[in-house]
Amino acid sequence: MKKCFLAILTVLLFLSGCTSQTSQDGSQTSAASGDVLPTTNSPTSQNTVSTAGLSTTAQSTNKTPSSNASETPGAITNSPVYKSELNISPDAMTFYADVAHDGNVETILVDIAGLQVSGYDSAVVYVFDSNEKLLWKDEASLIHAGNNGIYLYKENNIAYLMEWKPYVGQSVAHLSYQIFSLSRSGDIITYKEGEGQFNLDPAMNPGPDGRTAEANVFVDNVNKYLEKSTVLVVTDTEKATYSTPDNLITLTAPHFTDEN
Repeated sequence: MKKCFLAILTVLLFLSGCTSQTSQDGSQTSAASGDVLPTTNSPTSQNTVSTAGLSTTAQSTNKTPSSNASETPGAITNSPVYKSELNISPDAMTFYADVAHDGNVETILVDIAGLQVSGYDSAVVYVFDSNEKLLWKDEASLIHAGNNGIYLYKENNIAYLMEWKPYVGQSVAHLSYQIFSLSRSGDIITYKEGEGQFNLDPAMNPGPDGRTAEANVFVDNVNKYLEKSTVLVVTDTEKATYSTPDNLITLTAPHFTDEN
């Protein structure tokens, strides 16, 4: 009987040594094989996503981190725009000039397709660098408030852009011009400019040509530059005038008269 009890006790001691042990990291390890077994109470893993210096932590259990991390503070908002991203007519006129004064020739496109679009009635002039990045653009509209003249001006074989904006409303002439080049980033670098406001009301300026004389002095000064310029596109309320590569046009500003 005693021998039987000792045998049973030995078997019980042996079986207790084969039970599973829990590892320090919370997983269970079989004493027989050493394989890591899955557990239901394992700690949640942490995946850190770094976006240009901004660290966002996504908690998951072996999942892909969330892709909607916050944008980097100070990220560039004015991204470069390239020619391929713009809806430019294939029939746009093409001119070339170094208006950035960097030794490279910029491409100037004059798109007049919008002049045929009712309610828009505008031509657009674009300037691209040698990588087709947009440096500058502006419009010239047939609508009175959007009348504009955009020119390519040259002085001593140096090319500039020029804008001439004559606007008359309620018997007052608002006249302005600007001759400028562009930086590589598209900033305007003014070479010459001027503006004036002239009251054309006869009651305010009596006498022969009195109401237009001062305005015409300003126009004469502008015409000194327009005489050295090629029209890219010029609009008034009636028509648009533009050059083509095969037909370059020079156009000066008309004087104001008593009928204006």
